[in-house]
Amino acid sequence: DVELVVSGALWEKLIEFHRLGALLAAGSPAMSESGNVELEDGALSSDPNGIVHGHAYAILRVEDQFDYNGHHRLLQLRDPWGVSNWRGPWSRYDTKRWTRRM
Repeated sequence: DVELVVSGALWEKLIEFHRLGALLAAGSPAMSESGNVELEDGALSSDPNGIVHGHAYAILRVEDQFDYNGHHRLLQLRDPWGVSNWRGPWSRYDTKRWTRRM
């Protein structure tokens, strides 16, 4: 339900469940109705940021962070297969957003 996301209710539930030690997971949509596309080299298709299409991820951390740029809601995800790394904003290589304090 889009309203859960827009209202912030989903985020609050994620924070609560994480605090209680619940097992959390997230998934990405498949690239097409037929599912994932396997590339010639055997890798699974992914978006430009490294999220594999039609794949599940464990949610390791749920964080509210504040800095001079504002409020950031961050999820730390783990790819259980280890087939891809996040390359978008807040990736381990993003020196613009990660500050010493964070």
